[in-house]
Amino acid sequence: MTATPSAGSVHLSAVDLASRDQTGTQVTLTPVGPATVTATPGHPGTLRVAGTFQQGGAQINWQQNGHVLAIWDFTIETD
Repeated sequence: MTATPSAGSVHLSAVDLASRDQTGTQVTLTPVGPATVTATPGHPGTLRVAGTFQQGGAQINWQQNGHVLAIWDFTIETD
């Protein structure tokens, strides 16, 4: 996840991310590199996480202070 704010700052932390598959099973996300980053104008911040997913649908939720900020839905195909 990369944040590129035009004003202010954006704090990204791996503990603010949650993932589950299409059956509702939680998928553990592990930081790859720093577990937290801060982005400011002109200085993007990139948070990398890794998880083991099965074939099918999944989603990642980004939450802060108990509020969902974004949800990404995606499909894993193993052709």
